[in-house]
Amino acid sequence: MKRLHKRPRTQQELDAIKASWYVDNHNLLRWKRKPHKGQIDDLVGLSNVLAKHRICILRINKKSVSFVESNVIWFLRTGEWTEKIIEHKDGNPTNNDVSNLRLATQSDNLCNTTIRSDNKTGSKGIYSRYGSWSVQLWKDKKCYNFGVYKSLETAKIVRKLAEQRFHGEFARESL
Repeated sequence: MKRLHKRPRTQQELDAIKASWYVDNHNLLRWKRKPHKGQIDDLVGLSNVLAKHRICILRINKKSVSFVESNVIWFLRTGEWTEKIIEHKDGNPTNNDVSNLRLATQSDNLCNTTIRSDNKTGSKGIYSRYGSWSVQLWKDKKCYNFGVYKSLETAKIVRKLAEQRFHGEFARESL
């Protein structure tokens, strides 16, 4: 899967966003001026999906410039283009309601990931170890170990407490 790389935006790009698009009452991106194809107030065509994020493209000085939809909505709602990650609280990259968006570091964003499809325990950070269950958690590129437990349920409780302590508001429900 291709990764999204955030780069600083020029003032010309930010001005073009403001002049071209607006966010309606349903948090949908719409055209403020007449696009090449379509009409004013039409939905902005989201031509690509990259890493589950919707991408919108704007022509600036005869060049196509792509933007992640949630970043554009954040910018138009707050007036701030940020170099930080715009994180979706509910983990759904298509839910761009401003109340669902928040600024995050890469480490914060990783706290809110879903359980992998090959997970056998039903919880992140719990691993089978010689008939017992080992609990660990990553935060800011450091691995924290929280012991080995005979019961999977005990390991899940320990993991949940560790998430609340280390991940705070970015902890995802995992029990």
